[in-house]
Amino acid sequence: MEQFGNPMSAYQDFTTAISLDKKNMVSYISRGRCSLAKQDFTAALQDFDQALKIDPDNADALAFRKTGYGNQSAASFGGP
Repeated sequence: MEQFGNPMSAYQDFTTAISLDKKNMVSYISRGRCSLAKQDFTAALQDFDQALKIDPDNADALAFRKTGYGNQSAASFGGP
């Protein structure tokens, strides 16, 4: 997440971008990545799912969604 600098600030920027263009798939993916960095897996999954509604075959959204589900499962079982 180093490429975003401060994930919370980046999260707000991507939220603003989404409010200006609800079809901006890249902003949903990027905001989801910020949520992953904050370990907010529910929010991350919602953003990846929204990106997939825009482009169902997007490899990045699919891969990050898989990561989100994996992290969510590990957290619920007390894993890393």
